[in-house]
Amino acid sequence: MALLAAGIIGGGSALLKTGLGFYQKRQGDKARNSLVQPEYKIPDELYANLSDAEKRQVEGLPAEQKADFVRNVERGRSTSLKAAADRKGGLLGIQESARNETDAYNNLVQIDAAARKQSQLEKEAAIRNARGDIANAKNMKFGIKDQNYNNQLNAANSDIGAGMQNIFGGVSQLGTTALGIAEMKYNHEDEDEDEGDSN
Repeated sequence: MALLAAGIIGGGSALLKTGLGFYQKRQGDKARNSLVQPEYKIPDELYANLSDAEKRQVEGLPAEQKADFVRNVERGRSTSLKAAADRKGGLLGIQESARNETDAYNNLVQIDAAARKQSQLEKEAAIRNARGDIANAKNMKFGIKDQNYNNQLNAANSDIGAGMQNIFGGVSQLGTTALGIAEMKYNHEDEDEDEGDSN
């Protein structure tokens, strides 16, 4: 009777442990197979930032500033020609006025070219910054996906590992229980034989 009770208790416990192990492993496999990686959407503002930076035109001096400069040159020419006419400067006055006007226009071209170059450098920097923002957003997207995926995968693998451990533990316990019962039965049979010999 004690042998039967020991077998039922030990075997039942082992079977329960093994069943729990199979359940945990099945749940872990199910969780691992249903892993869904989160989708991180890069904000549209970053794309708009890049688009605006690429569309921005390289500009030199603003049109108003150029127009003011040209008006000043023309006023200077008018003043010089008027002064030359008043002084009766003749060709020398006209020549000096033309040289001053040419120098002023050359100066305008140089200032405009410098402003255009500065604008180009600023545009290139803005495009680089916008592209850097896009790259950082993509890196963040990958990091989020990778971290969430790994967390879910680790949880699933943990369940699978616990299940396998319980399965092996239950099988081992079943074996130990069976050996214990066999040993108890063998010892009980020896005792019966010894009692039979003494009669």
